[in-house]
Amino acid sequence: MINRLTKTLLFLIVATTIAFSGQTTCGYCNKKVDGRYIVFETKTYHQSCYQTHVQVRCEHCSKKIDGQYSIYDDKNYHAGCYKKYVQIRCDHCGNTISDAYNIDNDKKYHKACYVNNILEKCDACLNPIEGKYNKDYWGNIYHQKHNNEFPSCDNCNRLICARITQGGYTIDKKRNICSLCYPKVIVKQNQINYVDKEVKGILRGIGINNIPSNIPISLVNSMDELDQISTIRLGNVRGYTHYNVNTLAG
Repeated sequence: MINRLTKTLLFLIVATTIAFSGQTTCGYCNKKVDGRYIVFETKTYHQSCYQTHVQVRCEHCSKKIDGQYSIYDDKNYHAGCYKKYVQIRCDHCGNTISDAYNIDNDKKYHKACYVNNILEKCDACLNPIEGKYNKDYWGNIYHQKHNNEFPSCDNCNRLICARITQGGYTIDKKRNICSLCYPKVIVKQNQINYVDKEVKGILRGIGINNIPSNIPISLVNSMDELDQISTIRLGNVRGYTHYNVNTLAG
């Protein structure tokens, strides 16, 4: 999840007035003030009291602040000290961040830097992915909208498009096959024998023996045909699928 935060930066100006008065009271030491005094935020101070105890100082360099300054996390900084040493910087471009920003894995980014350089990119269109997306078995990720733009391969279920599968083919106007799977498509009856031997060898390898030698194998042109044949024969037969599962770290 992407967190967007806004830091508030206040720029204030130290406004003081030096005046003369016959008699008033210092806002710091409460003693009478004669002669010159300083007015700061409606209070009157001896010049020495103001400069030593009241005048705003930079939290970074500890020097007095005159004129404009910045407040961050309730601390005061010279504008220059804040920008150089305190202000948040983008972990991608290194420049300062002055408005809303993104946080990802404890790193901070300008919104544009995050979208263009950090966010995962769609394998179908290469644009950044914000929000929900699809991920197939092969690790390809893509915007959900592409499900309505491109067909899926009837064999591997990849999205058939130029960048993911280098395009694909339509067989008999009924099946969509991607370019990666097309070389393995069985279109002739004499190709069945090789597949028959391969499948039986895999089954024997996992302990399934005494397999009949004359199992009938039919070629179908669409998933609808497979559904029809499966229903007629055994009700829920969906064909043969061979896959490997590897579990890492438990």
